[in-house]
Amino acid sequence: MAIRYSVRLRFEPSDPRQGIFFVAEDRQVVPAGAVAMNGPKQLIFLVPSLPPSRYTLEARATPDDSSEVRAGQLDHQLTVAAAAAQPDLPQGETEAQAACPEAKDSAPLTKGSLPFDQR
Repeated sequence: MAIRYSVRLRFEPSDPRQGIFFVAEDRQVVPAGAVAMNGPKQLIFLVPSLPPSRYTLEARATPDDSSEVRAGQLDHQLTVAAAAAQPDLPQGETEAQAACPEAKDSAPLTKGSLPFDQR
C-alpha cells in the first residue's frame, strides 16, 4: 500500500490512459494495483509486484478543462532490489528467534500476558 499527496491527482479510472503508473528505466510501464482512494489531493493504492529496477512514479490525469492527459512525477526514483535469499531456519524457529537468541526461551505473548493488560 502506498500514499501519494499532491494537487490535481484525481483521475478517471475508466480511462486506461489515466491512473498511477510505475515507469522503469527501460520505459516499461506497470500500472498500480487497486486504488483505495482517488482524491484530488491524495491517492492510496497497492504497489504491484515489480521486477528489480529503478522506477519513476507517475500520476496521469485529464484536467477538467482539457482532453489532454497530463503526468506528474514523484521527485525521487524508487528502487526495487532483487529478493535476498532466505536463510534456512531450524525446524519451528521463527526469523525473530533466529535474529534474537534471547527470544528462543521466552514464552509467546497471549492476551492478558502483558503487565498493563488488566482484562
